[in-house]
Amino acid sequence: TKLSNERDALSIATKKLNRDLSR
Repeated sequence: TKLSNERDALSIATKKLNRDLSR
């Protein structure tokens, strides 16, 4: 569903952000 896709995108973005912050 659209909601699921948006949620996945948010999850991926969050992971990337956390990765950048952990440097």
